[in-house]
Amino acid sequence: MAAGGGGSWKVAYADFTTAMMALFMVLWLTSQDQKIKEAVERSFKQPFHSFDNKSSGLMPNESIQQVKGSGNFSSLAAVELLMLRQMNGDLLKALEEDPALNAHKETMELKMTPDGVRLTIFNRPKKPIFQQDSAEFTPAGAMLIGNLAYTVDNYSNFGLEIEGHTNVLLDKRGRPVDSWKLSIDRAYVTRAEFVRLKVPRGNITKVSGFGDSKPLEHYPPESEFQNRVDIMIRVLKS
Repeated sequence: MAAGGGGSWKVAYADFTTAMMALFMVLWLTSQDQKIKEAVERSFKQPFHSFDNKSSGLMPNESIQQVKGSGNFSSLAAVELLMLRQMNGDLLKALEEDPALNAHKETMELKMTPDGVRLTIFNRPKKPIFQQDSAEFTPAGAMLIGNLAYTVDNYSNFGLEIEGHTNVLLDKRGRPVDSWKLSIDRAYVTRAEFVRLKVPRGNITKVSGFGDSKPLEHYPPESEFQNRVDIMIRVLKS
């Protein structure tokens, strides 16, 4: 039997296998729940978006940052991890491109963690978001929270947990000041402003304050960077 010219069936078989795989993928997608469909839809809308951008994702001042997820993510379902990475990238893009948010880039840090996406807003003396020793927003703080509310409201399938934190505060005699109430009040007014700006109440699942009891590890306890509001964004369970 001649050896040449008998391989064309392999090409036809490969095309058939590819078509069947595509068919099964479409059938699988149509049978999935809404979370998976939304994640796939976002992937097609931004096909060239990199989830793990090793180029840094740092803003010029290094205050807003996107990191490749470090830590143990095994507890998250694959679709949840995909959605969190997509949202992390989308939020970073919004923070970079929205002029109102970009103007406050020294005030914010964005980071993906094993628990979700953490957006930290620092209450820095040079660019305060709260009045001094108060839970009342400055005009700049109110504007920033308003723009953030508009941004996070685009993600209806995510829940928000708002935490207030302070640095170590001292009175005139150099004694530590109890700042738990201040941290709780700041978290509460942040939630109230989000709700006022039409973020669904049910999407805000937790509001809490910790005073100076949970300092960031990479700053000293008295650092201005400990004076902050953390917004943890998690995938809502269906």
